[in-house]
Formats: sequence, structure tokens, C-alpha cells
Amino acid sequence: MFHSITIKIIFLLFITSPNFVTPKSCWFTHKIHMYVLSQLPYNSDKLEIHCASKNNDFAHQYLNANEVFHWQFCNNVWHTTKFFCHFWWESKERSFEVFNDQDYCINDGGEVPYETRRCVWAVFDCGFYLGYFNGSEIVLNKYMDW
Repeated sequence: MFHSITIKIIFLLFITSPNFVTPKSCWFTHKIHMYVLSQLPYNSDKLEIHCASKNNDFAHQYLNANEVFHWQFCNNVWHTTKFFCHFWWESKERSFEVFNDQDYCINDGGEVPYETRRCVWAVFDCGFYLGYFNGSEIVLNKYMDW
């Protein structure tokens, strides 16, 4: 009897611990890092972004020129995790999925290499660029206009 209760308590502590809820590593999938970089002109309005998934909402973020918003997550075991971001800058507005494919960041990502785990979205006054890290360098390719 005592042995069974001890196991149940240890199991409850394990599944409710912060490391289980927000793991440092993923158990059955890969950890994905997402970056949104403001590459807008210095003397312009801040970039306002709102990024979310079905289970996570990061609220509104306001980025000055050259500032970065970063988050990380574990894709679900069915590989169906999706994140979208809504962007506002001056009179421009755009909303789209920024992650829906664990191998290419976005399923129509074009120039992003297979098994990219660090997805980079750079926002310029002319539009949105999707990129990835090549060593310490970020490679960007135009994805869409505002």
C-alpha cells in the first residue's frame, strides 16, 4: 500500500513539475525556434505583432528597428502545430501562418533547407522575408509583400 501511494505521488510531482510543462527538450518531436526581426526604418513606427497557436498566445509585441521577438516550442506528435502572426506597421497590415511544417517552417517556404529548426521572419518596409541560420549567418528570401 505504501509503495503504491509513493509511486503515485512521485508521478504527480513529475507531471506537474515546471520542467515537464515547459520542457528543455522535446520527447517525441523536435524543438523549434521562431524569430521575428524588425528590419523597418529607424525613424518609423514600431512593428506591432500578435503571434499565437491553438494553445499559445503571446499577446501583442511592439518591436523597434532591429529588435527581435523569439519563442520556442515542441511540435505536437502528429506534426500539426501551427502558429500565425498578425503584423501592423504604419498603415499596413498582414496576417498569415508563420509555422506549419516541422521540416521547412512553412509548407511553401521555398528556399528553406530541409530540417530547419530555427525559423526566421524578417519584416522590411517592402514585405516579409523567410529565413534560416546558416552557421551564425541568417539567410533571407522574399516571401511576400505587405
